[in-house]
Amino acid sequence: MSTDFDFVNASAGPETLGRRSFLRLCAGVALVSGAGLLAACSSGAPAAQSGPATPPAAAQSSGAASNAPTVSAAAGGNVKSVLPTYIPPSLPFKADLPGDAAKGIDDGYLTFPANPYQSVKDTVGTGKDVTVFSGSAWPPFTPLDQNPVIAEMNKRMNVNLKLDITTISDYAVKYNTMITGNDLPDVVWIGGTPNLVDFLKNSFADLTPYLAGDAVKDYPNLAALRPETWKGTIFGGAIMGLPSPLGAMGQTMIVNMNRWEAEVGKGVAPKDPADFKKMLQQLTDAGGNKYAIASGSTDPYGTTNGWFAMMFGAPNGWGMVNGKLTNYRETDAFKESIGYIRDLVQAGVFHPKSPTYDAVAAKADQAAGQFALTAGSGAFYGNFVDMWNRGVALNPPVKFDVIRPIPATAGQTPTYWLSSWIWPRSPILGPGIWAFKKAPPDRIKELLRVWNWIAGPFGSQERLLWEYGIEGTDWTRNAQGDLVTTQRGPADSTFLAIRFGPHSYDPLYNPGTPDYATAMNADEVAMLPVGTYDATLGVFSQTDATKAVPLSAAFQSVMVDIVAGRRPVTDYDQAINDWRNNGGDKIRSEYEAGIAAAQ
Repeated sequence: MSTDFDFVNASAGPETLGRRSFLRLCAGVALVSGAGLLAACSSGAPAAQSGPATPPAAAQSSGAASNAPTVSAAAGGNVKSVLPTYIPPSLPFKADLPGDAAKGIDDGYLTFPANPYQSVKDTVGTGKDVTVFSGSAWPPFTPLDQNPVIAEMNKRMNVNLKLDITTISDYAVKYNTMITGNDLPDVVWIGGTPNLVDFLKNSFADLTPYLAGDAVKDYPNLAALRPETWKGTIFGGAIMGLPSPLGAMGQTMIVNMNRWEAEVGKGVAPKDPADFKKMLQQLTDAGGNKYAIASGSTDPYGTTNGWFAMMFGAPNGWGMVNGKLTNYRETDAFKESIGYIRDLVQAGVFHPKSPTYDAVAAKADQAAGQFALTAGSGAFYGNFVDMWNRGVALNPPVKFDVIRPIPATAGQTPTYWLSSWIWPRSPILGPGIWAFKKAPPDRIKELLRVWNWIAGPFGSQERLLWEYGIEGTDWTRNAQGDLVTTQRGPADSTFLAIRFGPHSYDPLYNPGTPDYATAMNADEVAMLPVGTYDATLGVFSQTDATKAVPLSAAFQSVMVDIVAGRRPVTDYDQAINDWRNNGGDKIRSEYEAGIAAAQ
């Protein structure tokens, strides 16, 4: 099952990215946006050269941006010598829709593999407690003492999992209380933390001796995580935690295809921004309470989530422009996108609730056809699968898909922003790692064996257990051999915060809807080859980690006022100057130093 997240309209400009493992829940946790998970998630991808899966060396461009460096560093530590050896998993079955690792295209499955295999046969635990502190945006799961999945996991691994899980809204308070009291569990989802590098080095285990290079071969399922994902775990030249992996897909705009095909035309795609505006006007009938597009309350009109900026060729996050590391906000392309959105607002194509929409209401209204498109989302897999399932459940059914990248000029190659390969990368939610409390080597190895077991690939017995639960109790198979979840299944398995952290990459699969994988595969095949990365991928900036939230909020406020017509377009320049002077330039210099150290 592919999943993702968008915390309550989580947004943060190109500085956000939902994580690929988060679905069913998503039912109510997000409409889209991109400017500041609560106003701030950090980092996206540039825009100029194509290049999915492996980020090429940093390059210069006179255009919007360029790709990321081959290696990058956190706090000045070069990652070359510490990246774990990548060993793709050897599966005993073939995908129905084989992916392409070189392009970041995921394997697709029309049904769940018929014969799940055991990926870990060695002894895992020693019977001890394994304590975990994490957050969750899912509904509550079945209590641990009543949960058959936890009981079975404990039995198979010979451990006693003790999960301390809190809601995302309460996470920061509980996390700060925990680290202030220095009362650390075995494994911690690292949140936004001042002086992050020093904190990690002082309180958590350096995993480099256990995972760097060929050492990771002791943990084959962890070795199946790509170098791009591991880069985000390296701080001060050391592996300081396990990553929560994210696939390559980044920004998307989800569309109600029933309305699009009926009112714009089947197979019709916009050639450029002007053509797209005409189609949005076709989709708008204010008298009939039908609109073309809507956004969420944390990013009214989609000013900073990045989709419109991407359309005009702006770098998502940071890119090299005329030889200088440049933030997306500073480009002519982004400024042009703000003017474009302002025109759309004046044209009346946005749903009137766009400035205040919450996720639950917005998703219901899009499914009902009140508006056709969302204004951009960093959560391709989660929001897409959620809307897909909503559409399938309706009578008559509603089909959803995504708008393919639109070039700034008709006939040119479009820009598409890829993900950062790790979730989350956010000043609020942290760097996307789960760190181990300092402990003797034997204990660290035991914890690594536990997460090697959890990281079993899709189709393994290990992942089937924690993702879907126990056969008969949590799932059965239909006549086609595919999984069918029971009413209690999600609470036993999917909603467990286990899947919130380190695990194997998510495939293109959704139980009971084989056409889902086909549609997603077509989107990935079309979009990923023109994708580009953030030039700061894997580089750490302490100033960005501590100031991104207020800087993003202040900038976004001005952009919203501009597109809503409350401020003149000329105020854009002052907003840029304020962003630079209040921290943007310092963030740039820190990233430049990190990139230089990585060469």
